[in-house]
Amino acid sequence: MTCNILFITYIHLGDAILNTSILQHFIKKYPESKITVIVGKSAAPIYKAYSNVVKIYPIIKKQFGLHWFLLWTQVCTTKWDIVVDCRHSYISLFLNTNKRFYKMNKHVKNTYHFSQRMSYFLNEKNIPYPHVPIKEDLYKKTEKMLNKNDGAEFITIAPTTNWPPKTWPIENYCKLVKKILKHPSFSKIKFIITAAPNEFSKCKPLLDVLKDKAISLINEDIMTTAAALKFSTLFLGNDSGLMHLAAATNTPLIALFGPTPQEIYSPFGCDKSLIINAPLDKIMSSLTVDEVYRNFYDFYFRLSK
Repeated sequence: MTCNILFITYIHLGDAILNTSILQHFIKKYPESKITVIVGKSAAPIYKAYSNVVKIYPIIKKQFGLHWFLLWTQVCTTKWDIVVDCRHSYISLFLNTNKRFYKMNKHVKNTYHFSQRMSYFLNEKNIPYPHVPIKEDLYKKTEKMLNKNDGAEFITIAPTTNWPPKTWPIENYCKLVKKILKHPSFSKIKFIITAAPNEFSKCKPLLDVLKDKAISLINEDIMTTAAALKFSTLFLGNDSGLMHLAAATNTPLIALFGPTPQEIYSPFGCDKSLIINAPLDKIMSSLTVDEVYRNFYDFYFRLSK
């Protein structure tokens, strides 16, 4: 029997990716379901890739939270079988539904990992890991794009975040890649640089340093970035949405953490990951290039064993 589900998730990429765990739970429980999703624009293509998702309403922020009222007007006339509100927003309280998943215990919310606490939200012991479904034709297109680079090995770097205190300085990324490329073992490496389209200027110093060793995916869509991650030996970046994208594609990763608590926002579901914490009062600039390089070197060669 078809189940009509409204799924409300987050505007930010990382949070929305983590919530794919909940989406998969409902797809598994109701395989014939038709799901409408309210989600931020950056993560919308990820949700669109799920075959059960039939409609997406992107969250486009407006002053005074008016976007929530406008979104409510789009979905309020439908009789839903289930409403799943991962954000605990007010609009879900004013919708016609047979069942509503809405509220979370405050202790659970402030104690458990972002993804793990969702199992408590659903009263389920286990839920799937975050996942990004990538179609075969996109794999082939991305593989063809990357194969133009003479059999190079790829490392993906995401040097930006949406909050400056979480960001390792770009000049440190520049020094790091110079140090990596000096080592003979890394001579065939090329670096895939990814960020939001409006962050090109922040990445430009790194692109300038790398020159022909850089492949910029800054203007590519998020699904192409996800496919490119599957061809990467590892991912290196700050605590960001792109870090969670790497984890959701099960790409080995190194995550640089500062002020955000890793027990809540660490990469989830990735088989091989390493977290490097900023040592001094969680200030990212206190994390040295030598420290990151040493961890990168050890992690890289552990992967190759």
